[in-house]
Amino acid sequence: MNRFCLLIIFLCIHFSSFALGGRHGNPYRTKKKWSNSYKINRSNWEIGMASGLTQYVGELSTTIPHPKTWKPYYGVSSRFTINPYWSLRFMATNGAIAGDDALSKGFAHQQRNLSFKTDLFESSLQFDWNILGFEPINKQKPFTPFLFAGISYYHFNPKALYKGVWYDLQPLGTEGQGIPGYGPKYKLNQISIPFGGGIKYGFRLGDGNYITLTAEMSMHKTFTDYLDDVSGGYLPLKYLAANNGPMAAELSIRADEYYNLPVDYTFDSTRGNPKSKDWYVYSGITIAYILYKKEYFYDFAN
Repeated sequence: MNRFCLLIIFLCIHFSSFALGGRHGNPYRTKKKWSNSYKINRSNWEIGMASGLTQYVGELSTTIPHPKTWKPYYGVSSRFTINPYWSLRFMATNGAIAGDDALSKGFAHQQRNLSFKTDLFESSLQFDWNILGFEPINKQKPFTPFLFAGISYYHFNPKALYKGVWYDLQPLGTEGQGIPGYGPKYKLNQISIPFGGGIKYGFRLGDGNYITLTAEMSMHKTFTDYLDDVSGGYLPLKYLAANNGPMAAELSIRADEYYNLPVDYTFDSTRGNPKSKDWYVYSGITIAYILYKKEYFYDFAN
C-alpha cells in the first residue's frame, strides 16, 4: 500500500514538472509576451472532497441494484491540469458495498439466503478527458462533459451477520479455500480498473476564489469474484465443517434459516458463477477548490 502511494506521488510530481517546465510539454509560458499572443488565466492544481453512493453487481445483487443495498462513500481528490483537455487525478475513497439474497425475486437465491457487506478503501489514479475543453478561470470554457479511465488499488473484507454477530468470511473458507484441492484463500487487496464519465462546471466564488463542481459515475471492473465471498460450488457440509470449522459450513448456505428447520442439502448446482467477476460503482459529486492560478501567454507562432 505504501509503495502504491509513493508511486502516485512520483507520477504527480513528474507530470507537474513536465507540464510546467518542459520545453515542449506546455505551450503556455510566462516569461515572454509575443506580439501575436494572448493572455489566459489557467489553473494547475485543485483539491476537493467527494461524496455519493456505491452500488455492487455480483452473485448477491439484483438485476438493478436494490436501494436497500446502496451505501455512502466519501473521499478526497487532487487534480492536476495538463492542458484544457487533459488532467490527471488522484482519489482516495472510503465506502462500502452490500448484497442480500432476500431482496432477489428468484426463488433459488431466496432459498440460498446469503448476505454480505464490506468496507471498501481505495486509492486511484485516473486521466480525465475534457471533451469540450475546461478553463474555468479564463471563463471561456467553464463547462464540459468528460470521460475518464485509470487504475485503482483497493481493500475489501466481506462479512456476514449471523445471530447478531458479524463474521469475517474470507478466513472461514466457505467454498473450501485452504483445503487441499480447493485452492488458496482469496486476497483482500486487489487492483481494479475505474472508468466512466460525468460533467464539470467551474465558477468564481468571492474575490479570486474558484470552485469546480463535478458529477460523475465511476464503474470499477475487478479481477475477483469474491467481493461477496460467493463464486464457486458447494461442499458437503460435514466435510467442510471438519476441515474449515462449523461456521464455514453454517455460512456457506443458509437455507435452514429460510425454512426455519433443518434442510438436507444437495450439491448438484453451483453456489455462484466463477466466470463472471464482481463490479462496484460510485455515483457522486466532487467539490474542489483551485489552489492557485497563473497568467500564461499563448504564442500562436508555436
